[in-house]
Amino acid sequence: MKVHKIDHVGIVVNDLAKALAFFLDFGLELQGEGIVEGEWVDNVVGLHNVKDAYARLFRTFGAVFLLNSTCKTSI
Repeated sequence: MKVHKIDHVGIVVNDLAKALAFFLDFGLELQGEGIVEGEWVDNVVGLHNVKDAYARLFRTFGAVFLLNSTCKTSI
């Protein structure tokens, strides 16, 4: 089966480095990566002390976001 188009796929992963290596080998290109945390993120997801590491990958058929998330307590 051939993938024709992906608009946006988000995947939560346990090991961001391994998942990133897999998708890079699959032919996607890294567009950016980083960490988001703080009050805004806590409010968006409804948890306290959230820290999300992410990687955004792209190919002509669409974008894939890999996310590794941690939090310590719920609201």
